[in-house]
Amino acid sequence: AAVGMDELRQEAGVSLRRLYSLFPSKTDIVVAVLARKHAEWESGLSGAVADAGGDPRARLLAVYGYLENWFCADDFRGCAFINAFGELGGTNPEVAEIVRAHKASFQEYMAGLVAQTGAPPALAAQLSILAEG
Repeated sequence: AAVGMDELRQEAGVSLRRLYSLFPSKTDIVVAVLARKHAEWESGLSGAVADAGGDPRARLLAVYGYLENWFCADDFRGCAFINAFGELGGTNPEVAEIVRAHKASFQEYMAGLVAQTGAPPALAAQLSILAEG
């Protein structure tokens, strides 16, 4: 269900006036949240891959370990990008583009990991779809 500005105001502990001064529209809030989620995602994912060491196969498999940990987290509420697209993507081109860019970034990252293993490039698309569920 969509979250209203008053609920956001209450959770943030700020006045509605302050909330609107920081974020003039709900789209502005969604864009800011998605930017933060993208940075957190890239940092967490690249950290998990780096922790896997130098073996290309282990680095690729680390993606799925990272996803497993994320899916099992108590605060997991699904993918923010898929959720935002489901709520706003059909009517908000800005949100739709941010979601597409995030998904493309992940596919490019997977392509780089697959290339390191020496596997065929087509595997990257397959593994990206597998990660998406």
